[in-house]
Amino acid sequence: ALRFEYRFSVGAILALLQLILLKLGLINLLGVLNSLLIASIFLIIVGCFQFTWIKNTCHAVCHSPFTFFLKNWRLGFRGGFLMGSGLGLYCVGCCWGFMILGFVGGTMNLLWMGLATLLMVLEKLPQVGAYLAKPIGVTLVLIGLSIGARAINII
Repeated sequence: ALRFEYRFSVGAILALLQLILLKLGLINLLGVLNSLLIASIFLIIVGCFQFTWIKNTCHAVCHSPFTFFLKNWRLGFRGGFLMGSGLGLYCVGCCWGFMILGFVGGTMNLLWMGLATLLMVLEKLPQVGAYLAKPIGVTLVLIGLSIGARAINII
């Protein structure tokens, strides 16, 4: 069986990314990208990711944690930590794009972050998640293309 162990926090990585983007002048103090072109690229990348096998694989595990735990059961505190971390890795693999999109609408924008959270929660629901991933992807790509066209003054 494939076993892996990692010791990092996704929140810490995103906070570090935010500091780097701020230091480079790519985002403002509210966590919003200063460049419409970069924002459009983020939207298009995340939208395209919705159609990948990685997204599908991670989504399948993330929305069915019971199956994951049964297949990877380990005893004790360390075992529980490894199982939780492993499932967390799949969930991050499924939803990293929505987390990154915080920089498009602003990491300090409660409405925007609430929308991203709502999309992640809806995608996690087995009854509706599989039906939402692709329409969300198409919507993100279209919004990204629209913003990109405006950024380079095509429209």
